[in-house]
Amino acid sequence: MSTILVVSFYIKHTRLNVNNEAPIIIRLNLDDTRREISSKLRIKPGLWSSRFNTVTGTSDVAKRTNKLLEVIKNRLFLRFLQSSVMSIQQP
Repeated sequence: MSTILVVSFYIKHTRLNVNNEAPIIIRLNLDDTRREISSKLRIKPGLWSSRFNTVTGTSDVAKRTNKLLEVIKNRLFLRFLQSSVMSIQQP
């Protein structure tokens, strides 16, 4: 049986801070299980693209945030692959 990991991001519009920034949440779907965790990143809701799960624009903030989201996604996939390999190697 294959296991599928899906990583996506969204913002919580209802949790704006005093600077009107919303937290970026990581949604992990592993087969039929869904978990949501904070990325510890915040962005103004007007800059967020829910279609692409990224920050829009070419500003330094947008570029830096998108790179951080990509790093987070890559690390999660790496951990997932490492745990999959470890479970296969164990008798």
